[in-house]
Amino acid sequence: MSILPQQRTSLVIRLVLTVALAAAAFGMYLMSRTGSRQPEAPPPKQEPSQASLSELDREVDAVLSKFKVDRAWVHKAAIPIPNSSLKRIERRIVIPPDIAPVQMNVSLNDMAKRYNARAVASENTKENTVTIHIELDGFLVETIVLRTDMDLKTGGKKGVEKKA
Repeated sequence: MSILPQQRTSLVIRLVLTVALAAAAFGMYLMSRTGSRQPEAPPPKQEPSQASLSELDREVDAVLSKFKVDRAWVHKAAIPIPNSSLKRIERRIVIPPDIAPVQMNVSLNDMAKRYNARAVASENTKENTVTIHIELDGFLVETIVLRTDMDLKTGGKKGVEKKA
């Protein structure tokens, strides 16, 4: 039984394509194995200086005063950062409904950019809070937790002024 020249050509083409695809698959296999090595550990992060943290803290106070946040509404604490000699400043602030947390986040982010930092906010609707973290060089150095109190009015008085 003889194979016709047209069938022979078809058989050769199939055989060449099969070998080429097998070689490509083997090459991809080898490339994936060399790329799966564990990356080297990143160098340890350099902690921000205490002076820059103090200055950043003063700037946060300035942003809060720009929004007319009364000092009586702010509860401030210093919390140690794990594996670091730094302390994160946490502020828990009760704000009146006329202060928009979104605007405060924008102002804090604009201020943080001057220090090569960023402000990231998240909202917890269950607890009615907005938490804004300020990150500097990979460290969370400030946390501002805003909780709206419907009875609180700008000016520091609680429940005295009536809404129109």
